[in-house]
Amino acid sequence: MPILSRIIILLLLFPVCGHAQTIFINEIAWMGTKQAWQDEWIELYNPNNYVVYLNGWTLQAKDGQPFIYLNGQINPYSFYLLERTNDDTVPKITADLIYKGGLGNNGEHLILKNDEIIHEIDCSLGWFAGNNESKQTMERIGDEWKNSNSVGGTPKAENSPFRNLDKPEIRTIKKSSNFNNVLFQGSIISILITSLAWLKIRKKKDKVNV
Repeated sequence: MPILSRIIILLLLFPVCGHAQTIFINEIAWMGTKQAWQDEWIELYNPNNYVVYLNGWTLQAKDGQPFIYLNGQINPYSFYLLERTNDDTVPKITADLIYKGGLGNNGEHLILKNDEIIHEIDCSLGWFAGNNESKQTMERIGDEWKNSNSVGGTPKAENSPFRNLDKPEIRTIKKSSNFNNVLFQGSIISILITSLAWLKIRKKKDKVNV
């Protein structure tokens, strides 16, 4: 079998790309709750169709507080709830992680990372959404941030009932290396196929000339 044909088969059998573990910061109760302003919580969302393990990940504010070491996992199309201080922050909903350190009411620059930055929100000049008086949370809707429809938001559940998150739409938002790698792989295959076809034509011409 010609070497170019072998390369094409290998590229098809063993794709260049791997899973891109993109997780979103999905909702933030930076203002606390009606019960207590200290009852802050943060929600992450996994828009992927596979489990993402969070051991070794951190969620941190650029000013150093809070600085949270994550652990556990997020199942496909599922939420991960971080509650401040104790599990009573969000009644009747079990936290995935308890953390310490408050969010500033004037804004924070939050960074979710493992070996590299996965997602970040620069609200250092002020939160994009959320209401300290009504206690509406700051939630992600599509590619924007808006006030939650309901007081207290939607911890560990889809954002605002009248603006439900659509899974396929969420997946288009993520910064995934998969798409670029697929394009790269396709380009290589196209070049190799073209080269292979050119070689065959060249061989036929050489035979005719002989």
